[in-house]
Amino acid sequence: MPEEPGASEPAPANRIRRARQPALTPLYLRALLDRRPVRLPDDAAVGRFEGRIEEFRTDLRTLSIYQRVCGFADSDRLPVTFPHILTWGLHMETLLQKQFPVRLPGLVHLWNRIEQHRALYADSVGQIECWLDGVQQTARGAEFCMHTSLRVAGEVCWEEQTGFLARARRRREAADKAALDAPPELDRVADWDAAADLGRRYARASGDYNPIHLWPVTARAFGFRRPIAHGMWSLARSCSALADSVREHLLLEARFRRPLTLPSRVAFLADDGGDTRIFRLQSSDGETVHLDGRLQYL
Repeated sequence: MPEEPGASEPAPANRIRRARQPALTPLYLRALLDRRPVRLPDDAAVGRFEGRIEEFRTDLRTLSIYQRVCGFADSDRLPVTFPHILTWGLHMETLLQKQFPVRLPGLVHLWNRIEQHRALYADSVGQIECWLDGVQQTARGAEFCMHTSLRVAGEVCWEEQTGFLARARRRREAADKAALDAPPELDRVADWDAAADLGRRYARASGDYNPIHLWPVTARAFGFRRPIAHGMWSLARSCSALADSVREHLLLEARFRRPLTLPSRVAFLADDGGDTRIFRLQSSDGETVHLDGRLQYL
């Protein structure tokens, strides 16, 4: 009897399988004790890393906290950015594998691309898969892309690509490639206060307790004078001011430009509507752009 194709091939070494979302506290302890290098040599090769959760579920208390801190209305429909929270533990565990060449603390979140094919709800149950394959060397350092998909009843409902960077030792001057070119004139829609404790409040909702977001003393250990807001809070807060409560199929893209230090007052700008909304989050005085984004209904 002929062998099934691929039956004799060994499983990839860098693979994680979980029945449920992993506990985050042990992962943070591993990250704090991580002694891998911060930077990747220019000639380093990076293999494929995979992760899978067989059954994800939404904690209703976490969802409620997330909705409040990000400005979403109470609903059993998950905000388009919320599934990123469901995947956070799997992302951490995947990047904490000893074969991954750089340490998790110090990686810089660059951009996100999310496509929601249909809405997910608080009682949705399904699978999460993520994978990372290779690296791109740039003037700023080594850039990685984490791919993620959520399936319910075998159907892909939500997909994400997340770009992040391990900085080069000497940063060469490079133009920031504008994946999202906002028009020169956007309407000022709202001003928001990003309070000093925002990082801690968002951490309780997201599970992302990266020290750069929590306290001045922990932020200073990573080179920041003050804590900085989570990039995914900036994106979620922007979406809460834009998202259509009825339409389900949408594409969301964002590039994180400059850190948002806490506390700060920020201005949210957007165009006047249609199937494609261009938006921006910037300092109240307009001198610093924190986030450029586009939300497109498909």
